[in-house]
Amino acid sequence: MPDFNIRAGDTSKTIYVRLRDSTTGLAKTGLVYNSTGAVCSYVLPLAARAAITLVTQTVTGAYSSGGFVEVDATNCKGLYRLDVPNAAIASGAFTVISIEFDDVIEEAIEIPLANAVTSGTVTTLTGHTAQTGDTYALANGSAGFVAIDTVVDAVQVATDKLTFTTANQVDANMLSVSSDGPAADALEAQYDGTGLTGDEYPAKQSVVNAILVDTAAIATLNNISAADILGTALTESYASDGATMTVAEALYMLIALNGEKEVSGTVLTVYKLDGSTSAGTFTLNSASAPTKINRAS
Repeated sequence: MPDFNIRAGDTSKTIYVRLRDSTTGLAKTGLVYNSTGAVCSYVLPLAARAAITLVTQTVTGAYSSGGFVEVDATNCKGLYRLDVPNAAIASGAFTVISIEFDDVIEEAIEIPLANAVTSGTVTTLTGHTAQTGDTYALANGSAGFVAIDTVVDAVQVATDKLTFTTANQVDANMLSVSSDGPAADALEAQYDGTGLTGDEYPAKQSVVNAILVDTAAIATLNNISAADILGTALTESYASDGATMTVAEALYMLIALNGEKEVSGTVLTVYKLDGSTSAGTFTLNSASAPTKINRAS
């Protein structure tokens, strides 16, 4: 059974039929709408036969109900165009077209009619096939593609605010990490100074700040020149007997030993820069010919 792709309720449809000579069985040529014995009919399911009045037509002419014409007697022998009346396909599961002429084998063509498609609001696709022209309601109550376009426009307004310095990577600044699971909570605790200290964790922010302060101090020391060292006066000081000395204490003790001092019997007293304050005392092993000196204070 040929599929003419005709739906019940369609209009202005054309089909093609092949007619054969009743004597030879070969293709019949030369027929026109009013050839001898022309009878054309259609039958809908459980309905009476209805006549189709054949009228003249051209091969490429606009639809005309009952229009009948031979397509090409030389290259398409026996092939004829028939414009089916709208009433013949108005309803039902199928229609049967019958056509006959004298000396021609009568032809009956069954045309299956698919269900008609009507445009309307589809609330569910169960048992339906969406077709062009169908409309439907969105969850927000709006209907059809206009509603979809509105929603898409709203999304675009939001996404247009995003910045992409690098393709496919959204620029973002982290404002806070909170209530986003154990890992995020741990990260926040680490950097707001409330927990997670130890060798296995990075430094807290307070520790990082302290390091930055020390680093600044070190940077200051790195900028000290030889002139800063040699041109800065040392603070006068002396180490106590038996104690380790700083560089300044050692220098001042050497100056005292080579500067102002006083011998009284076996006691040698050395003085500070002022010449009167004792910087320390030493014991000699002889008052007249000493060969050994020991610090006493």
